[in-house]
Amino acid sequence: MDVPKSDATSEEVRDYLLRWVANHYTMLGAYAYAILRDPELANDVLGDLTVTVSRKAGDVDLERPLAPYVRGVLRNLCLRAYSRKKSRALPVDLAILDIAAVEMDGLDEPALLDERKKALARCLERLSESARKLVELRYFGALSYTKIASKLKKSPESLHAAMYRIHKMLAECVSHQLTGERG
Repeated sequence: MDVPKSDATSEEVRDYLLRWVANHYTMLGAYAYAILRDPELANDVLGDLTVTVSRKAGDVDLERPLAPYVRGVLRNLCLRAYSRKKSRALPVDLAILDIAAVEMDGLDEPALLDERKKALARCLERLSESARKLVELRYFGALSYTKIASKLKKSPESLHAAMYRIHKMLAECVSHQLTGERG
C-alpha cells in the first residue's frame, strides 16, 4: 500500500488511512483490548478510531510513521472510553503498552509480517486437534469465550486457561521459527 504523495487530495489521504486501519484492524483491536480488557468496549473504540482517523486525515503528516500516530489516537480513545465506563484503575500499566508498541511498529514491515504469518501457519499445524479447534472457533468462527465454553460444555475459566497455554505455545513457536531454532 503506497503512501499518498504530498499533493494528494484529502480524500486520497483519508482513503489511505482507512485502508491502513483496516489492514491492521486485528492488531489495533488487540491493543485496544489490552488497555480496556472489555471486548465490547474495545470494539466500540475501534469504530470510534475509524471515524476519528477519517475526520483528522488532513492533520496527518504522512512523512512520519503512521503506526505510532494511529496507536496514539487509539490509546487516547481507549482512555476516554474507560474513564466514562469504569470507576476503577486501568487493568494494565500503560508503560508496558509503550514497550509493546515499539515491538508492534516492527510488525508493519511487509517482509517481516509475511515471515510471521508463515511461521504462525507452521506453528498452528503443530497444535493438537483440540487446541486447533479452539483457535478455529475463537479466531475464524469469531466466537466469544463464553459461547465456545457453552458449545464445548467447559467452564469459561478452563477455556481461558487453555487459550492462555495455546497463545504462549504459539508465541514461543513463532519466536523459535523466526530465530531459526527448533520450535
